[in-house]
Amino acid sequence: MVKPNFMLLVPKTELISSPTTRIFRKQAGRASVSALLLATVAVLGLAVRNVVSAKPSGLPQGKNSTVIGACNHIVHNCREISTAIGMAESVPGCVNGPEAGSSFIAAARPRIILFGDSLTERGFDGPDGWAAALAACYKRRADVINRGLSGYNTRWALQTLPYVFGPTLTPGVPAAPAAAGKVLFATVFFGANDAARLEAHGNSSRQHVPLDEYRSNLEEIVSYVKATGVERVLIITPPPVSDKLRKAKQIRQMGEQARDWPLDRTFDHSGEYSKAAAAVAKELGLPCLDLFSILQKEDNWEEKYLNDGLHFTPLGQEKLGHLVMALLRHEWPEIRPVELPAQFPAWDAINFTDVKSSFVATDESS
Repeated sequence: MVKPNFMLLVPKTELISSPTTRIFRKQAGRASVSALLLATVAVLGLAVRNVVSAKPSGLPQGKNSTVIGACNHIVHNCREISTAIGMAESVPGCVNGPEAGSSFIAAARPRIILFGDSLTERGFDGPDGWAAALAACYKRRADVINRGLSGYNTRWALQTLPYVFGPTLTPGVPAAPAAAGKVLFATVFFGANDAARLEAHGNSSRQHVPLDEYRSNLEEIVSYVKATGVERVLIITPPPVSDKLRKAKQIRQMGEQARDWPLDRTFDHSGEYSKAAAAVAKELGLPCLDLFSILQKEDNWEEKYLNDGLHFTPLGQEKLGHLVMALLRHEWPEIRPVELPAQFPAWDAINFTDVKSSFVATDESS
């Protein structure tokens, strides 16, 4: 596994970035330097915004609003990052909330990390995306982090673990504070690319990972994720592959000459990888969503759930979203959305005469 540069990591996985700013923090020992940088960037953003707002004529027509918006974005990001890493008092205009768990005002929402290939990456595609549906269920209660990597197999995914989940915990060293963002659960959804066949034409054969290595890689991924402090891990098996839809796609892309070429993925070959994923989950005592078995139970599952013999149709996305939520309710009822506090009060619960009091923990709420 590649040795990561932890200067690129915020504690407990999340790299926080935006088009206008990237701020990284390695550990608590760098808190003072990080606080100074955050405060400096925020002050500069406020200063530029105020100057442009006061003297807009100094810029080309239409550009002043763009600059002001960028400045607001910088300041907003500084405030959010400082809150997440427990240094909100250092950034202008940002007030520390109470510790997570003391009231509905958590310093940072817990996270759900979705780790996988294109079947995960596309989870936010369209309103029916399975990751989007999950985010909707957990709105204001947890942030869904999509770490889907299109085209990746488990061999390549191993190299990304430190950047997705952060460093492993060191025995005897306290874990990162709750403000760093607790992970409610993580999904591991790989295998569709590992199952690419060596005899296939084109580049997909490069994605192939032998079955034994795939099993070993899955075990190593789960071991690493657990070592970072994530307690709940869900393995999702690759879905069944439709041979006829893969052949149709192959002909569309390569022409009639591809009709007799071997398929890049097949139902039988991919099924071995799905069975291996389920076996790994069983051996490790983890819940498993066996898509390979479940989807086949319905009539016309190929056209209904797969648009190219592998990736999901909108109905397939919707089906996966429902299956994930049903499994969560069964396996981990304690983290159902209804069991989690919403971050910040509802608008009609705010004390309109003393707004600030509605965002400060009290003895009754702690």
